[in-house]
Amino acid sequence: MFHRTGDLILSTAEYARDLPVKQLEAALARYDLACGPERELGGGTASPKVIVGAKPNRYLLRRRRKEFSAPEVVAYDHAVIGKLAADGFPVVPPLRARDGRTAVWIEAWAFEAFPFKEGLERFDPGSLDELAQAGDLLGRMHAALEAFTPPGRKDWPREFRMATNLPVLEAALAAQPGAPAAQTALARRMLEAGRRVAAELTDARYAALPHTIVHGDYTWANLTFQRGKLAGVFDFDWTYRQARLDDVNRAVLFLAFPRASGFDDASIWSLVEPYVCDRARARIFLEAYAARHAFTPEERALLPWYLRETFLSCRIRAMRKVPDERKLEILTFGMGPLLERWAELDELLR
Repeated sequence: MFHRTGDLILSTAEYARDLPVKQLEAALARYDLACGPERELGGGTASPKVIVGAKPNRYLLRRRRKEFSAPEVVAYDHAVIGKLAADGFPVVPPLRARDGRTAVWIEAWAFEAFPFKEGLERFDPGSLDELAQAGDLLGRMHAALEAFTPPGRKDWPREFRMATNLPVLEAALAAQPGAPAAQTALARRMLEAGRRVAAELTDARYAALPHTIVHGDYTWANLTFQRGKLAGVFDFDWTYRQARLDDVNRAVLFLAFPRASGFDDASIWSLVEPYVCDRARARIFLEAYAARHAFTPEERALLPWYLRETFLSCRIRAMRKVPDERKLEILTFGMGPLLERWAELDELLR
């Protein structure tokens, strides 16, 4: 399960960067981990991960993307994890290296080591109880982090802000004049839909929403369960202070709305697969969350637009992760029926 060619560990994910063996060993050398020579690839689409050691002493070593490796960013993320751990949330704090820090830096990349939790299971999309647990936990996390001020700095712009992502879509259309006509036509419909979203979800309306420190990627890929109980929340790379709806809408899209095929967190195509707007499942999640945080009238009004913005932006950002000749394909696949049924999103909080 440990794929290696020469001096590279080859990732099985579509976008995760290959990891030089010398980087892995240099990072491990800075920790005191009681583990043998065993190595196994981890999952994900962006950050290379390797599980080292043998049961029961296994550890996950993870190389952060360079844009997430600045010391002030790592300090921020690790402080959020530490705060949640101290409050009893099911998170796994990073281990300390020999120098006492919670990360080590190799060639401008930050590496983190975590104890590997055994016996965890993926989110079961058929379990309404797990869905409700996810809503309740998110509400409790938002309450715990609302007044928290981490060290470090992470004043990043909103990842899925439509006004930022629309120029990327415009550039992709301009760069592929020979793309299939059906893809081009659908991409232009998505561009018009995105402009309508940007007109509704303005920066001023967004700024007036209730804010907290959000997880930033609260999806099935980062939640685990054990015997039906929520037992792990992982990957805080995108944690920062944003509107509560930043997490809520993404959870609805990736937890409450089912997909035709199973989830695969190593495949960008799976991550952006078209959804089925299941209002009954969405309400289970939203009611569990609202039991901790009642939605304001403006949150109710903007949630449908937030959902549209996030899914469109996910498709736009996914274009970075495929070859040029497939950019419009991943942007548009299955989008026609979704655009026809987008009015369904207006019913979720009515």
